[in-house]
Amino acid sequence: LLPEVRHRHALLGRLVQALPWRGTLKQSYRLYLDSWGIVGNTLETQLYQRLGRGAYLRGLYRLHHQGAADFFTTSAVPGVRHRTADSDLDGFTAHSYGAKLVLVGSTPSVREVTFDLGFERYHRSNDLRASLYTCGLSLLF
Repeated sequence: LLPEVRHRHALLGRLVQALPWRGTLKQSYRLYLDSWGIVGNTLETQLYQRLGRGAYLRGLYRLHHQGAADFFTTSAVPGVRHRTADSDLDGFTAHSYGAKLVLVGSTPSVREVTFDLGFERYHRSNDLRASLYTCGLSLLF
């Protein structure tokens, strides 16, 4: 039983630095607040490394921590107006890390062809775990 209204606010800061070995470091911090009492902090780092004229590798690490909603409970008493046991609204700490290989090229009939393969591992302190595999193809005519 969730409140009908939820006001959300986020503040984001980013820092990007070119590295002398043809790489790029991107860092960001995000602060999230909402009217349900959730406060979230996310710190993310991405490292891009150019492998050649049309290829690069991206590494990723993300740390996220959030507090529980004011009405989160696993044992609510009857008659409480708002309550939830949804693990996404509980307090937790999450880690994500992964890598992606991107190849970029062109052909006489396609201006840009992009192909990528990626892997990301996600796990959080309240026992949710996932492995994500991605494969993409983009054609720009």
